Amino acid sequence: MKPLGGFFELEIAREGQNYHPNALAFTTGRSCLNYILRQIKPSKLYLPYYCCDALIEPIILNHIKYEFYSIDKNLDPCGDLRLKGEEYLIYINYFGLKENVIQALIGRYKGRVIIDNSQAFFERGYKKLWSFNSARKFFGVPDGAYLYAPVPIKKIKLPAAKVECNYLINRLLGYQDKAFRQFRKNEEMLTADICGISELSKRLLANINYNSVIAKRRRNFAFLAKKIDKFNLLKLHCLKQPAAVPMFYPYLPGSEINRKIFYKNMIYMPIFWKEVLSRRVSGFDWEKELSRKLIILPIDHRIALEDLERIAKIILKDL
Repeated sequence: MKPLGGFFELEIAREGQNYHPNALAFTTGRSCLNYILRQIKPSKLYLPYYCCDALIEPIILNHIKYEFYSIDKNLDPCGDLRLKGEEYLIYINYFGLKENVIQALIGRYKGRVIIDNSQAFFERGYKKLWSFNSARKFFGVPDGAYLYAPVPIKKIKLPAAKVECNYLINRLLGYQDKAFRQFRKNEEMLTADICGISELSKRLLANINYNSVIAKRRRNFAFLAKKIDKFNLLKLHCLKQPAAVPMFYPYLPGSEINRKIFYKNMIYMPIFWKEVLSRRVSGFDWEKELSRKLIILPIDHRIALEDLERIAKIILKDL
């Protein structure tokens, strides 16, 4: 029964449309993957060594055998991996810039590929593949992920996720340190449980000007590319893929850069992924080098060109 009267809730009108109206809305990317694995029941999974532990969590949860594969200097799968029986390959759309590789994988493996688009929110699925993304990595929402299937799937009613949003509000109010502590605590609480997106995130995501976000991300990536591409050992050119909407600008220097330089200038960036270094698996030296050295520069819709100038100056000064 709908409650009437009393104190007011947060004023968030549902004025626009979600960017993924035809997808199934889950709470997290790993929740999506958990659902996918329960549908396809693969005998074995191959996934890139350069990935986060969150990707592995639903695989272990479903007691599925898995094996890591290598990626090359362009972040493409190495070698000619042959899938047998009900085996599947998982590939990450790194930084939202690997659409050409995904199309090649579709040609090679047909429908036995799962695409992790958690770094490519604006991809709307593929006709022959399972894929999922993550809203939380692109926008100020407590949860949200969208699943696309290779066959029509009925909309299913899922229990809504329980979410915390204090860190979002404190970040908005300028309490950066407090918000960051709350953010890290919230990240630790996320699971692979199959739950639906929260009502809060649904409403927030319905009020975003997506065209503006897309334009700013492309503009910002292009700006940094023009400034520092020639010094970047990692060659991922967004400009050659005009439909791509990048998540970050990944910068691989010739030698390690002390990240504290950026933090002192209030430039914050994630590290992809510390857990890569601690896995007890031999080889994968290239992936470990990426985890140690890759500088992941922000280019999101909050960032203006003068902000990017500040980032570029730090990079160029270090050369």
